[in-house]
Amino acid sequence: RVVPPDGPSSPPPDSAEPDAIFEDSDDERLQVALARSRSDARPRAGARRRSSSSVPGDGSGSGAIPIVLDRSDEIGDATESVSTESLADPASPGASAGATAAFRPFAPVSDFVPGLHQSRDIPRSDVVPWEPAQSRVLTLDTITPRILINQKVLPPGWLFPKRTGRAGQLDPALCLPELITERNVTDLYLDNPWEVLDFDSIQPLTFDPDRCPPLATITDEFLALAKDQKQAIWESTHSFPIPRSKQTAEPWAASFYSGRKNRSSHAREKFRAWEDRVFELIRRTGCCDLDILLDPVFLRFPQQSEEATWFPGREALAEGRTAPKSLRSALRDCDQASAWRNHYRTNPSSHPALKIRRLRLKFTPSVPSTP
Repeated sequence: RVVPPDGPSSPPPDSAEPDAIFEDSDDERLQVALARSRSDARPRAGARRRSSSSVPGDGSGSGAIPIVLDRSDEIGDATESVSTESLADPASPGASAGATAAFRPFAPVSDFVPGLHQSRDIPRSDVVPWEPAQSRVLTLDTITPRILINQKVLPPGWLFPKRTGRAGQLDPALCLPELITERNVTDLYLDNPWEVLDFDSIQPLTFDPDRCPPLATITDEFLALAKDQKQAIWESTHSFPIPRSKQTAEPWAASFYSGRKNRSSHAREKFRAWEDRVFELIRRTGCCDLDILLDPVFLRFPQQSEEATWFPGREALAEGRTAPKSLRSALRDCDQASAWRNHYRTNPSSHPALKIRRLRLKFTPSVPSTP
């Protein structure tokens, strides 16, 4: 199978057969991987409608090589089109549960972050980590997932490292691109490394599920969605660079890149739809405010202005240790070095939300409600 090049300025298009990464091999283990990943790697209709872009390298700097990062499908991409068919999920328990719930705010409306119907001047200490300037002009009546990202209402650097330097450029001394081979990638994916993400043991910080039925419902929705999109969630912080030249020269790499991008697009779209339902719940019932999205029981995808790319071997090389011989070894290094790599699921006590005192049981009624 030959993947036609698109020229040096754009990556190969999404493959109609993302599983081509495995289909040219007779190795039984590769066929097992194919069977496991076929459904996840298949392009979705929504993803096909997206315009594709990449982060170009300008060739500047010494000792740097251009890389392609999976940012064409991120929330912050202004060219992205969002399929509205996923914004209302008739099968979702949240679509009907509490549809007629009364408006019973968890606190005086004047205390909401940000204001519910009108913007309000909120002290910086009462909105950390939200951007204070945005918190003073936005209202919960009008906020959307798109605004949340485009206006950087949650500043980059709180959950994930803030990106610094020129995007798309990498010092070869901090990465081992020779680890990115068809065999190594296949071996790693046969391990299902995303299964390390534990979505069941984390308890809500901002509310008591037994006393906040609407929030318990959206939490159940979130957990079902997260489990369904577990691979894409893991890949959001473990996507290694695949240069355009590699995609052009090696069909498996182009197909793998395409499948990974499709999974990311689909998952982000689903999570935006969930956030839309959360905002609708806030407007309808007043049971919480924007702080609900900081709860460790939920998670967020890295923003475009955050650097979550995985450069295999970086940790060992930076510390002067022996370079890892496989992606499996490189993965252990990177996960041990940074709790955010696994969205704080393997080290929940390090989640930054735990340092914010106002969040603890913020949305739990002080007096149990009576029938």
